[in-house]
Amino acid sequence: MPNMKNKKEIINRQILREIIATFKWNYQYTKRYSGRIVLCLLLGLIATGLSLVSSVAFKFVIDSVVGKNLSGVRTAFAATILLSLCNIPINSLSSRISLRVNIRITNSMIADAFQAILNTRWEDISVYQTGDLLNRLHSDVRTVSGIVVSTLNSVLLSSAMMFGAFAVIVYYDPTFAFLSLLSAPFLGIIYKLMMKRIHAFSMETKKIDSELMSFNAESLKNIQILKAFAIEPFRVYNLRRVQSRYEKVNMDFNKISLIVSAFMGVLGMFTNYACYAWGIYRLWTGGITFGTMTLFLQLSSIFRSSFSSITGIVPGLVSASTSTSRIMEVMRLNRDEQPDVESSRKTTENCLRYGAEIAFENVEVKYKNSDAIVENVHMLFDRNDTVALIGSSGSGKTTIFRALLGLIRPSGGKICVRIKADGSREIPVSEHTRSLFAYVPQGNTVFSGTIADNLRTVKPDASDPEIVDALKAACAYDFVAEMENGINTYVGENGIGISEGQAQRIAIARAIICGKPIILFDEATSSLDIETERNILQNVKNTKGNRICIFSTHRFGVLEICDKVYHVADHSIRPLTLAEARKICTETQNRPGED
Repeated sequence: MPNMKNKKEIINRQILREIIATFKWNYQYTKRYSGRIVLCLLLGLIATGLSLVSSVAFKFVIDSVVGKNLSGVRTAFAATILLSLCNIPINSLSSRISLRVNIRITNSMIADAFQAILNTRWEDISVYQTGDLLNRLHSDVRTVSGIVVSTLNSVLLSSAMMFGAFAVIVYYDPTFAFLSLLSAPFLGIIYKLMMKRIHAFSMETKKIDSELMSFNAESLKNIQILKAFAIEPFRVYNLRRVQSRYEKVNMDFNKISLIVSAFMGVLGMFTNYACYAWGIYRLWTGGITFGTMTLFLQLSSIFRSSFSSITGIVPGLVSASTSTSRIMEVMRLNRDEQPDVESSRKTTENCLRYGAEIAFENVEVKYKNSDAIVENVHMLFDRNDTVALIGSSGSGKTTIFRALLGLIRPSGGKICVRIKADGSREIPVSEHTRSLFAYVPQGNTVFSGTIADNLRTVKPDASDPEIVDALKAACAYDFVAEMENGINTYVGENGIGISEGQAQRIAIARAIICGKPIILFDEATSSLDIETERNILQNVKNTKGNRICIFSTHRFGVLEICDKVYHVADHSIRPLTLAEARKICTETQNRPGED
């Protein structure tokens, strides 16, 4: 039993630490709007004061009616109406200011969390499903955002209302005030006992929420596959299974909540009847007036609801603390170091002007908790080299590209870029050298938006003529020119509205227009016919500047223009002659794949 008690205390302390962390994180954003938050609180306090005075004024209305004092009725009733009318603009202004502050805090939090996710090392962030990240980015951030503002409002205003109501009741009848407090200690004890269950429920529901969002995002992304295999009913069946788990968790917690609510309802009813009985007794004995009795009932209700509002903050804080821990989990992941923009620009210019080479020296690459994908790799790509990496699916070609892009780091040896103008100064490949690379990945990587927008994602200041030139180099301008709006033609998500081959050519144009000294093509021409492929490759080779082009491919057309060919197989990479490369490509039967 002592161990169980200690365990509960440890859990409660952990929850308290998470709540404190939530406030600290919120404070970074709320302090920017401290003036507006204080104004909201002042307006709320004024509205609270007016409400209490209005309650007292209504007491005099009742007493004046009972005493048949027409002048008193008019005065008190006019005061009640005036106080209520004053509250309307005050509450409206406070609500509008609070909404603006909350929106700005939410937007700032989402933007910062989004930036943190994008800047997280690829290998760390790639273990999370897209739907889970989206759920943390939007649902969890919205749960957390504004919690400080809303909590301050609830605690301060409800406290002001509660203590104000209590003070007025004490002034007229201390015994009635004591009876109004009967349920307060029990409510606090119950919330303390429920803390662990609320935290566990919050964590489980958010976990299932993320699972549902991931499931739906993945289904919608692959809707063409679902329809092609006619497996929509099976997918819906799987969705309902996850929904059933969500329903069970909520219903289990609801059962506990109903029991607690029933207990609190009985306790509240007992408190109300005790207050009624005492008020009736005092009214019967002439100790109070009808107006005072009305005031007591009204203020005791305000007192209890204000107290419930304060204690009711606890579940919201626990939920927000759970969301904070989920967001912090992602934001604490290892980050890419952010390179100096000017230094990166100069390095890129020097590479294009004087040329560069890429050296692999005894390189080993592997993913976390896995064996080496490739090891003992020695390769040298010189300026203006066109290189092909061939090998079966899963051999490690895409892994090499990820290592070149600094997405994963070599577990042994080194990969470096040497710029000819700097006396072959070595720059280790990392996120700092990512600006030297253009990348055309496998599959459809076109963003929703116009064709021009897609090219401007990598070069925002690109002019229309530059876009047209890049499209021409990628053999894409012919079909783009035939579209009604040309380069301003809108393309849907995942390239809806264009073919796979057209999407590949737009992706190649995007790589060309950014003007990088090293271009990586990962099965980038797999959907093109041989003639188009040959034309594109020749155009890429003819682009100005000292460029290195590296292809992951199984296509003969690519091999014919390459200066070097390497075979990736059995965790190693070795150079090939063109004849050897042709033979291996024939053996793989042109089967494209990704590692």
